[in-house]
Amino acid sequence: MDRGFLTELIRAAVESIRINKLRAFLTTLGIIIGVTTVIAVVSVIIGVQKKVTDTFSSIGADVIYIQKYPWVMGARRKWWEIRKRKDITFTEYNALKKYSTTIKYIAPEMHSRVSLKRGNKKVEAVEITGTTHILPKINQQYVETGRFLSEDDVRYRKNVCVIGTDVAENLFPEENPVGQYLKIAGNKFLVIGILEKKGNIFGQSMDNVAVIPYTTYQKIFGSRRSITIVALAENKDEAIEEIRWILRNVRKVPQGKPDDFSINTSDALIKQWNEL
Repeated sequence: MDRGFLTELIRAAVESIRINKLRAFLTTLGIIIGVTTVIAVVSVIIGVQKKVTDTFSSIGADVIYIQKYPWVMGARRKWWEIRKRKDITFTEYNALKKYSTTIKYIAPEMHSRVSLKRGNKKVEAVEITGTTHILPKINQQYVETGRFLSEDDVRYRKNVCVIGTDVAENLFPEENPVGQYLKIAGNKFLVIGILEKKGNIFGQSMDNVAVIPYTTYQKIFGSRRSITIVALAENKDEAIEEIRWILRNVRKVPQGKPDDFSINTSDALIKQWNEL
């Protein structure tokens, strides 16, 4: 291209901009605002995506939850049909403990929400979990102070508890809770440990909790309710297939019929979110 012609084009462009300064400024400003807005929106979406993914992953990427109900309802599933399912019980838990070759760790969970009291102090809607000493090996939540449940605590149905930081701060604001007592559903419990802080998930505190032996839980709250079975395996996919086979046999599900139980993992939640 002729250099003189190129110079003339540049000069003409500069002259055009000079003549139309306001229009050029507004056009440029509009482009900048548009690009900035797009970048901001994309950044927010990416941030939300990461937050949600991290939240779901905190449930335990490799943890398997065997439950009566699914976390994600498929389009073909009817809620009233799922409600008719039999409860998950210790029959299933004991069968998986006995026959599974792929599960590394397994524990039962039983849940209730009750008030905890200590003197004139009270904490509402505390999630009580009844379980065994194995649970921290599965969900990786350990104690910050004191200790977790022991085999003897479970075997002898001891009234001992491990509490979350919210419970500790509200009932023992100026003291070390370990070695002191509180009341769960009117029953006196010795605090043996404080769990590491977990924070919030979707605005719901994960630290307003107390963990007790499942045998003690049954003694206080009864055993006629569906339990959750949590498991950790070296190979999650292999374990899920084996779990399905064992449970279908234990629960006598006819061949060709759908499972009458749910095997839940954080993968399903992440997949559902990504499809939104």
